[in-house]
Amino acid sequence: DIEREGDLIEEIGRMLGYNAIPYELPVMNISSNNEDPQIAFTDAARKTFAHLGFVETVSFPFVALTDLKQLRFNAQHPVSFVVPLANPIAEEMSHMQPLPSINLLKALVNNRRRGIAGCRLFEVARGCYDYRAVEPQWNDYPSWSYLRRPAQHLKTKAMGEKRPHEELYLAAVIDQPLCPKNWQSQEVSADFHYGKAIIENWFSDLGLATPNFVRTTEYEFPHLDASGSAMIQVGGRTIGYVGELHPRISAAMDLGDQDTPVIIEVAMNEMRAARKTEAIYSWQMPKFPPTTRDLALLVAATPVMVALIAASTVLRSGGHT
Repeated sequence: DIEREGDLIEEIGRMLGYNAIPYELPVMNISSNNEDPQIAFTDAARKTFAHLGFVETVSFPFVALTDLKQLRFNAQHPVSFVVPLANPIAEEMSHMQPLPSINLLKALVNNRRRGIAGCRLFEVARGCYDYRAVEPQWNDYPSWSYLRRPAQHLKTKAMGEKRPHEELYLAAVIDQPLCPKNWQSQEVSADFHYGKAIIENWFSDLGLATPNFVRTTEYEFPHLDASGSAMIQVGGRTIGYVGELHPRISAAMDLGDQDTPVIIEVAMNEMRAARKTEAIYSWQMPKFPPTTRDLALLVAATPVMVALIAASTVLRSGGHT
């Protein structure tokens, strides 16, 4: 019954006698593994978008082929090489998602149907592509060339195997209106320039130089309005895009053809590669738990306390008495 290495070791131990095996445990040098810097980099991006007023979502990473047709991706586009599921749970979830923004747009549609407008959503998720049998004509889609590079989450052995390609994205969508009409101001709509400002704030928060924004083409980005969108480039390499959803697609999704939603989608591995040095994130644990209780102190009305209260009143009023 010798089938593997452990069986052979057991047989040798039986022949020599188990009593002859010393009871000392082998000496091992156990050390902790360093956390992947991509994890801290992604968490920092999550915090930035949360501080900018976005709400993080977690979607099922599945789409249907009709979703790609609705976004006008042709069969030769690198995004269309999706990974099919062997046993999908529903017809509209028959393939792995190539872009997280597809499901974010679906979330906007569901919110609109329930009377909720003006949402700002983001998600960090993977897109999956199957280039094993046939590859797209990469020369026709230079802005998506980063999908040709090996995925960074795979080990050295796995990189030599033919596996579907996975790309980590941060995707965000900004619904309309940005600020609803109220008694003080008119309604404000989000546009490409607002999405561009979000990208610039994000890069600044992570200590990166401001990227270049290059106008997109309808051939490479058919789901965007070419007059209100741009590729995000760092060092001449495209790492994502920001732009307004194409009016025809927006109207077909019942989102209206005026003031369409703004989409942001960035390849996180490509963005992190733009950093010249890795950032070190550190924090100190507080000695006491946080509290939100208001405290009221009763003190004697001495001249010193009267002076302190008067000084604090002046500071709260901006220095005016």
